[in-house]
Formats: sequence, C-alpha cells, structure tokens
Amino acid sequence: AARRLARAADAESYYQAGMERLAGRIAPDAPDGRSFEPPEHAFASDLDLFGPQSLFALVNMARTSAGQGTVAAWLLAAADRDEVLARQVAVAELGAAVELREELWRAAGAVGRDVKSSALEAWLSSPARPVSTATRLGVFAVGLLGLGAVLALMAGMLAPALLGLGAVALVARRFRAQVANVGHAAQSRADELDAVAALAALVERSSFTSPRLVVLKRALGSEGQSAHAVVTALQRRIGWFESRRNPFFALLTAPTLFGTQMAFAIEAWRARHGAVAAAWLKAIGELEALASLATFAFEHPSLPFPEIAPDDEGPLFHGRAVAHPLLPPKTRVANDVTLDPSHRLMLVTGSNMSGKSTYLRTIGVNAVLALAGAPVVASSLRLSRLQIGASLRTSDSLQAGVSRFFAEINRLRTIVTLCEETPLSLFLLDEILHGTNSEDRLAGGGALVRRLVERGAIGLCTTHDLALARIVDEIGPAARNVHFEDVISEGLIKFDYKLRTGVVERGNALALMKLVGLPV
Repeated sequence: AARRLARAADAESYYQAGMERLAGRIAPDAPDGRSFEPPEHAFASDLDLFGPQSLFALVNMARTSAGQGTVAAWLLAAADRDEVLARQVAVAELGAAVELREELWRAAGAVGRDVKSSALEAWLSSPARPVSTATRLGVFAVGLLGLGAVLALMAGMLAPALLGLGAVALVARRFRAQVANVGHAAQSRADELDAVAALAALVERSSFTSPRLVVLKRALGSEGQSAHAVVTALQRRIGWFESRRNPFFALLTAPTLFGTQMAFAIEAWRARHGAVAAAWLKAIGELEALASLATFAFEHPSLPFPEIAPDDEGPLFHGRAVAHPLLPPKTRVANDVTLDPSHRLMLVTGSNMSGKSTYLRTIGVNAVLALAGAPVVASSLRLSRLQIGASLRTSDSLQAGVSRFFAEINRLRTIVTLCEETPLSLFLLDEILHGTNSEDRLAGGGALVRRLVERGAIGLCTTHDLALARIVDEIGPAARNVHFEDVISEGLIKFDYKLRTGVVERGNALALMKLVGLPV
C-alpha cells in the first residue's frame, strides 16, 4: 500500500509540473541547476541558464545528479553538427514515448533518492584488489577445513577441531584488513544498486530505433550480459557478505571463512565489471537528458527542430518569428533575425524597456536550445555551430574589489578572445561600455565592435547612445541599424516589442521620469 501511494504521489507530481509548464510557469520545486553554473562563464548568467526562473528549470526533467549534470553540460557548450542531429532524432523518438518517459522519471527518482552517485561511481571505478585464483582456492580449502573442525568439535574430537579452527583464525587474520575495506566500501551499496538495476531493467525492456538510443541501451550491459543481470549478481554477493553480521548465521560463516570468500567475490566483480558499471551511470544520465529535451518537444508540438548548417558556410543565425521560451506563450512577441557573413552586425537602439535586452537573450537562448538538440521557439531557425559570448549582465563585486565597469571590460576581453579563436562566434553586447562617458563609449565601443566583425564573428549590440549607431556607416553593408520604439498615449507608455529598421528617433527617459512624479 505504501508503495502504491508513493507511486501515485510521484505521478501527481509529474503531471502537475507538466501542467505548470504548459501554462507558462515553472514549478516552484523544480531543480534550478545553480550548482552546475561555472564561475565567469561566457554566457550562462547573461542568458539565465540557471536559477529558479531559468532555462534549466524549464527543460530539465532529470532526477539523478548524472542526468542533471548532463542537461547542464549540454546547455553550457554547443555540440558539433553530427551530435546535434543525433540528439534531435533521439529526442523525436522519445517525445512520442509518453509512458516510457514517465516510467523513466519515476525510476530515476528512486535512483536520485537512494543513490549517492558520486560515491557509487567512485567505488565502482576505483582500482579493484582481486586475489589470485590460487589464493581463492586455498581460502576455500581452509573454509572446508573449518567446516570439518566444527563437525569434529560436535563429535567431541577436540584436537582436530582446535587445529582446524587455528588454521581458519590465521587465514582470517591475514585477510582481515582487506575484508574490512570491502565491508566499509560496500556498505549500503545493495540499496543503491537495486535502484540502478531497476532503471537499467526499464531501458532493457524498451525498444528503440534511433541510433543514439540503441547505443545507450547497448551500453547498459557488460560482456553480453544485461546491466540488470550483472548488477543483480553483485547484489547477491553483497547480500551474502552482509549476512555475516547476523549472529546466528555467523556461527556457520565464521569457521568457513564465508565472509572472506564473499569479499573476494565482490572484488572479482569490480575487477571485471567495475569500469563499465561506472559508465552505466553516465549512460543513464544521458538518457535522462534526452528525455528532458523530449518532454520539452512533446509539450510544445508546434516548435520545430532547427536546421544546423555545415561549418563551411560560416557563422549564421537565420530565424523567423523567434521568441523567448521563458516568456508566457500568450504574451511573448516574436521577431525575425538575420545574421550571416553578409549581415554580421545588428546595432539595436530603442527606448528604455522597449525590448532590446530581451531580444538579445531571445537569440542567445534559442541558440543554446538548438545546439543542445532541442526544438526552438521560432517558426523556423537555421544556424551554424556557434560559440556564444555575451555581456548582458555584469555587476560589481565588493569581495573581489571589482567595479561594474571593470567586470564588463573583462567580459568583453573574453568575448574578443573567443571570436579570435573561432570564426563561428555569436556576440551579444547589451549597452556596451555603459559605465563610462559618451566619448570613451563611442571610441571604445566602436573599436571593439569593428574588431569583432573584422574577425568574422556575427552578433548584436544595443545602445542608448545614438552616436554609436554611426559605426554602421563605417562598417558598411555588413552592418545595419534596427530599433524598438514606444508610444506615449494618455499618460501611458506602451510597447509593441516589434523590431524595426533604422535608428530610433527619440527616447523615453524624460517621459518615464515624469510618469513617476520626478520634477523634470
């Protein structure tokens, strides 16, 4: 009954979280992935990859630490073209497998609760210390001698009994430290392995057609045996080994060196299967990551998979009706994007709150989704394998003694280095050099943007400084001005968040100040 109640509660949680996502919200208890965010990453903080209202919280359905780590890794680093295409095929297949994804989520929940995956992986992959076949046979023979000693003692033959038990004591003392080490390491492993075996059995019962899923299923095995069978064999050995702690059973196991023999058997298993068993956790994590993207695809059936262009076409991002996935579907506004070797720079002007920063994040987040293998929030998207560098959210640090301006120029240095190392780069610069005076901003910002374009990168730069918009004329046809604007009507400022060509003709700072009652 308790198990049925737990299963029902799991199902309710699964579907409730799905309903929240369909309504454009993220469940309050959804993992936020903050522990996976690297410090000083080129775009993770700028694009809200992690946190309570983040891309990770939206798409992640993994419950094991290995699965969540895989989702995070896919969001943080673009995969190559073949890898993205392989993930897309697997995601499409899993998207249609509704029951399998639910069962996987439930089984992975047991793993997430019961398995300390880092400790289990370390134990499985650490060097084993198996003994030779001759030693095992010798200990087995002494164990038989110990059994004979017990029988002799029961028959009143004291001398042979003492001789046999003395031999057993010597052998037990010889291997006592090794048995203790195995006992310490294997403690509680039975429950953890039971959860892993259950999840492996679920995968083994499933049929797949996409190459990536077939490979993952095949990876859950060792030397022709299924992971479930191999793990079950280890569970039996650990169970028998732990039984030596039973005081009644110990009366038989101690004289026969049964615990020592089971310790040898456990180490022999680790020597034979340990490395591949550690890889099972990684395979399970990858399957969870694919199921996460598949759930996102299933819940948004109108979203397309992007087309990934070959590297030799250069950097490009051609999007139609691109929108931000973290905004509610009913209210988000979509815009087009055209960036390629002939259109390298879009310089975005606009009034406060008109949508400039959101537009940059929209492009960046959809590039992250696309290159992770997920569908994108657009009517269509074709892009190359872009490396992203973003400066949208820099802040000062009292602890590090770093001002906001210094933090920004450090980030800009990172972006320049990225664009110099690879031509397939996308830069996203919001209010470039806003922490300095207009003269320095014009000179420094103009030089930086020209450098990025000259290095072959594509990207966008927003600014309130209309003088900076003139660099478009200096760069030539590869650059263009676009803008967002607002309408002031009946004392209210309204935004349509639609992208327009050209430079914005006015700002709204004074109007906003008047609306809040400032004397301007």
